[in-house]
Amino acid sequence: MQLERLLACPAEHLEFHIWYLLEKNWIIRQNNGQLAITVTGIDRMREENALLFQRDHMIGDKSGPDASWHWETARFR
Repeated sequence: MQLERLLACPAEHLEFHIWYLLEKNWIIRQNNGQLAITVTGIDRMREENALLFQRDHMIGDKSGPDASWHWETARFR
């Protein structure tokens, strides 16, 4: 499993946590076997202030002359 390698821990340490997140519908297992966070999972992270959107990780709106206004004024929490 790729997640085991990324986190450098054995599958036995991840089983319960993955099961819990799946049961809460915070993550899903995709058709290709990979795990993906759900909208419910993102909302939960935002409720706990565990998710911080940073400007350098977001795709900007390039649709008009005032498109950059939201980067200076928007707060994501």
